[in-house]
Amino acid sequence: MLRCHSLRGRLGRRLFSTSFSRKDGIAVSSVHETEADGVGQFGLRGLHRPSDWSKISSKCIEQCDALVTKCSTGSTVSPIVLQHLDELSDTLCRVVDCAELCRNVHPDPDFRSAADYAFSDVGAYMQGLNAHAALYDALVKLEASDHELSAEERIMSASLRKDFEQGGIGLGTADRGTVVALNSRMHELGSQFTQNLQQNTLKEISFHPEALKPLPSVLIKSLKRSSSDPGKVIIPMLPSAVSTVMQWVSNPTVRRKIYEASVCHPNTEVLKQLLNVREELASALSFENYLSISLRDRASTESPMRFLESLAKEVEKKARQEVRILKSLKSEAEGAGSGVHIYPWDRSYYMAQAKAKLSEPLDGSSLCEYFSLSSCVEGMGMLVKSLFGIDLLECEASENELWHPDVKKMQMRHETEGVLGYIYLDLYPRAGKYNHAAQFTIR
Repeated sequence: MLRCHSLRGRLGRRLFSTSFSRKDGIAVSSVHETEADGVGQFGLRGLHRPSDWSKISSKCIEQCDALVTKCSTGSTVSPIVLQHLDELSDTLCRVVDCAELCRNVHPDPDFRSAADYAFSDVGAYMQGLNAHAALYDALVKLEASDHELSAEERIMSASLRKDFEQGGIGLGTADRGTVVALNSRMHELGSQFTQNLQQNTLKEISFHPEALKPLPSVLIKSLKRSSSDPGKVIIPMLPSAVSTVMQWVSNPTVRRKIYEASVCHPNTEVLKQLLNVREELASALSFENYLSISLRDRASTESPMRFLESLAKEVEKKARQEVRILKSLKSEAEGAGSGVHIYPWDRSYYMAQAKAKLSEPLDGSSLCEYFSLSSCVEGMGMLVKSLFGIDLLECEASENELWHPDVKKMQMRHETEGVLGYIYLDLYPRAGKYNHAAQFTIR
């Protein structure tokens, strides 16, 4: 089955030598792609304005249709089928993965919206290919032929065939259509989940500044004032703001209100729907549950649960000790009897207090000067160099390549193999950008 990195799959990377390759965990572009004329944003050729996404996705599907035809027609069976399938995967992934990044980080909402449509269109097309009987038949015929396949080709062919089979390729036409529809629905729900995180539809809550102690006054002053009550400041319901309040605000009422607001998220309903669709998919594919689908290559689906149960048993004693510490700190701060229960809005705060006590007399703020962003990037470069012999060097990007002035392009150069690829660093928060720490592979 065809799965790109952004769709959390196992193929999605070139298996044959070409002008570009995929490296797990980094955004990679080839020297030719990034230096050629006409390179657009994110290093994707032709991407210069939001409307270009429609052209790029249409061209992608057109190219893929041609590759599908090459794979599934003709009487001659040849290993070239594997190269066509590999090129098919890469053609899809270079668009889907780049669209996934764009819709999560681009400062222009028009770009994000256009990328989202491209992501959905090409992703839906990909789901259809995963139930394409002619592609599967081409693999079966190749494996049954007299052609001598290399070890790499045998592994690829067997992996693709197995994925097709476990994805329901043996079902009837109607049932295959059901599986495609369910996979597409999961894809849509995943997109909706991401959109909800970006749009931040949670209701903002306002408090009097005194209730937010001991947050630094400079931070409190930076918050917007409530239009209905100028004496109050607004806490934006962003992950970074919620985390700060939950860890450092001593007022339990404030923490509770923020916690209760944060869990009333539209994604709660999205996750419920996703669980239902996963259950339907497992049933359609004759699996006991979705876990069995996810772990279908493992000898047993019971192993993860046994591991978790054994781990819980090992850490139970230590966990109980730490809970007693949290309860003791709560009793000291809020009065006798208050430490009977540690509520969800208590955990982060009293964990931070416990860590602060353990680190005394070390002042955590004195360490900050050693961990500026530039120092962290430099330190990461030192680690990569010492472990892998790779230099991480800031380099100049093409004129239209970067999507925001804060973005930096880094070259990865091996001491003997030369340039391996590139990384984009987009490390500062901004409106419309994905709010959590993240890594996207785009090539």
